[in-house]
Order: sequence, then C-alpha cells, then structure tokens
Amino acid sequence: ALYYGADVVLAKLKGLPGSAFTHGLVQVMDPTVLPPVRPIHALLATVIVYLPILTGIVRESGRPHGSQRSLLFWATMGTSASFLCGWHVHEKALVTVVAPLMLEIILKRELHGSSRYVTAVASLSTLMMASLLPLLPDSLPELGLKWSLMLFSWSIDCCLASMTSD
Repeated sequence: ALYYGADVVLAKLKGLPGSAFTHGLVQVMDPTVLPPVRPIHALLATVIVYLPILTGIVRESGRPHGSQRSLLFWATMGTSASFLCGWHVHEKALVTVVAPLMLEIILKRELHGSSRYVTAVASLSTLMMASLLPLLPDSLPELGLKWSLMLFSWSIDCCLASMTSD
C-alpha cells in the first residue's frame, strides 16, 4: 500500500494521470511511475525479512527456558513479516499481527506495567480496526454500526491497557 501510495504521489508530482487503484476489489495493478512489483519480488522480500526472525529463534533455542521469548512473540514477528512483504495482502490480514500481540499481553505477567508496549499494541489494534471500516457499506445504518464497532474496539483496547498497567 505504501509503495502504490508513493506511486500515486509521484505520478501527481509529475503531472501524470494516477493509477486507478481499487477500493476492495482484487486486481493486479501496475504502478505509473515506479517499477512494478512481481510475486517473486514479494517472495524475496519476505525471505529477507524472515532471516533475522529465524536467527532470533535459533539463538533463543539455546538459552535456558525462563529467558526465552514466547512462541506468541515469534508468531507475531512472522505474521508481521508476511503482512509487510506479502504479494496481495488485505487489511483483514492485520488481525493475524494484532491477535498474538494481545494474547501475549494478557498471558505474560512481565508485560503488565510495560505501558509503552501495551500502548503500542492498543494503538495498532485501533489502527487495524480503522483500516477495516472502508470495507463496510456506507449507507446510514451501516455508518452507525461502523463507528459503534470502532468505539467498541477502542474501549476494549483501553480496558486492556488499564488492566495491564498495574
């Protein structure tokens, strides 16, 4: 999304007609100014981003059990890499990043009181929910439902943050 967003900005700066990117429709689009991204490029980027994650897992496996990072942490790093570098990633895929982070906050006692971590996860969760709003219809009844869901999600994030900041 950032790559294609940059392409739209560059096209406007050069006075070229911008790409007609869709809203929710699945299509393969070629950028106007930047070179096109092919599936092999996404695969290579994903492998490169996964290498530090795999290195961390190998290093952690040799440490005593109490000092190891949790499986949820490494799962989150993996899903984040897939989300960031995937060929076709939908906004809903961000749930695979946020859900393990929330579980880790709830399950790991040493994170309780770590307000920076909890705030970051709550902010990411709120952004995830906001990114899903355009997928819902825009008629008046659905508009109220959209914002009710957003408010509900935000209140859960706030409750989670206050629950863990003892």
